[in-house]
Amino acid sequence: MIKILRYKESSNKITNQEKQQNAELQELVNDLSGDENSNILPEEEVETVEDYVKYKITNNDTELSVYVNYKFRDEWHEKTFTYNKVDNIGNFIQVDCGRFTYGFDFLQYNVLDIIDNMFFKTRTQHSHETMFRILFDPNGDIIIALLKPYHEIEGFYNVEMDNTKTVLGAFVDNSEWFANKYALIRKKATLLNTTDVYKSVSYLEAQVDVLTRALLEVIDKNNTMYDVLKQADKYSVLDMKPVEDISKEFNENKANFRKMQEEYYIALHGKENSSNTSGE
Repeated sequence: MIKILRYKESSNKITNQEKQQNAELQELVNDLSGDENSNILPEEEVETVEDYVKYKITNNDTELSVYVNYKFRDEWHEKTFTYNKVDNIGNFIQVDCGRFTYGFDFLQYNVLDIIDNMFFKTRTQHSHETMFRILFDPNGDIIIALLKPYHEIEGFYNVEMDNTKTVLGAFVDNSEWFANKYALIRKKATLLNTTDVYKSVSYLEAQVDVLTRALLEVIDKNNTMYDVLKQADKYSVLDMKPVEDISKEFNENKANFRKMQEEYYIALHGKENSSNTSGE
């Protein structure tokens, strides 16, 4: 199934019913004023969505194409993006347009990379707008979100997005595969955001210093590595912090981090692999 996620077309567009109501109101004003030339309503229609953006989607057995024609700073720019359905399974693509240092362009990004990295340097220094996102769900569905309000596109299953929800939220609602991916990314982000880098380095230093001192107790003094280890031991954290304090930190802080890490890897690899999890 191909789903089109879209925001409701701008309410500024004058509907046929509104046109009829306006005409009746104008006729009433003319009768009351006795002036057939009086005009309280604008003669020109309010700008519609297609006055600044046009989308067209075509589909066949092997490929899907999205045509975009967008009015950016009073200039129209158009481009067609064609995707092979098999080659793109599992891909989540975002298309932006805007004025970059080298001129106007349409650019494509991997959405999963963007939200996983939490920011995207390439786009931050330029004026750009997102035109659409397209997800090739492994279950065979293709979900396209139009990032500009637009009317229904015939021939496809249209889903009107809730203005109170994010676009990613709409994808979560419409794709179980992406919902699981997104939940995993958020879990990873939580893990990283709660990690104190300085404490982690401190734990590693303490662990290395403990091992260094232990090796010095057993290694032969004639071993070529003895002098190196002895030099390193001159600056050991053990001379500043009691072993009891180091052990307490390991038991409290490092143990809590390992628990969070384990939860993430179980979510990543599945509980059946929890005894042999590994990082990405």
